[in-house]
Amino acid sequence: VTSFYQGDPLAGGVLLGTVTLAAIAPGDYQDIRLDNVVLPGTADLYAVVDSTNQVSECDETNNSAQIPLVVAAVHGTIGVSTDAPAYGPNAPAILNATVTNTGALPASFTAQLLVEDTTGAVVVSFPARAVDPLAGGVAVNLTEPWNTVTTLTGAYNVYGRLIDAQGRLLSESRAAFTIGAVAGPAVSLRVTT
Repeated sequence: VTSFYQGDPLAGGVLLGTVTLAAIAPGDYQDIRLDNVVLPGTADLYAVVDSTNQVSECDETNNSAQIPLVVAAVHGTIGVSTDAPAYGPNAPAILNATVTNTGALPASFTAQLLVEDTTGAVVVSFPARAVDPLAGGVAVNLTEPWNTVTTLTGAYNVYGRLIDAQGRLLSESRAAFTIGAVAGPAVSLRVTT
C-alpha cells in the first residue's frame, strides 16, 4: 500500500489517498499515481510504502519519499475587440474579450474591460469578471454591452487585462475604435417671414 500525504505523516500530515499494488519482484518497479487530489495547503508531499502482509524488511528506513510542493505557473492571454470599428453618439456597442488558458493545468482568472481615451484616461470601467477554472488550452469569450451615450467624438481603445488568482497581471490587450458625429448636419436653420 502506498499512502500519499501533504505534510509529514509523523507530524500530523493530511492523508490525500492510497494506492494498493500487487506484489513487485525484487529489483522491479512500478509507476503509480493518485488522481483527483485537492491539496489543502502548501506543505511538502510524502509517499509512504508499507507491506500489507507481515513480511519483515531488512531496511525500514527506505519506505518513504518527500518532495517539495511546486506550484505550477499560470499562463493566460486576453485579446479584445469591438463589434464595429466606429460608432455614432448614443449607439450600442459590444466589447469582446477572449480569455485563453495557455498553460497545461486548469486555472482561475479575473478579466476586466475598460474604455480609454487616447491619453489613457479611463472613460468607463466594467466590473471584473471571474473565469473559473478554465482547463489548459481552452478559451472562453466574454462580452460587455455598452452604449456610447454622450461620450465625446474621438478615438478610443477598449482595454482588457487578465489577472491570475494571486492578483498578478498576466496579459493585456487594446483595440482601437472611434466615436463619430451623426452623418449630415447636426443643426439646421430656416428663416421665414
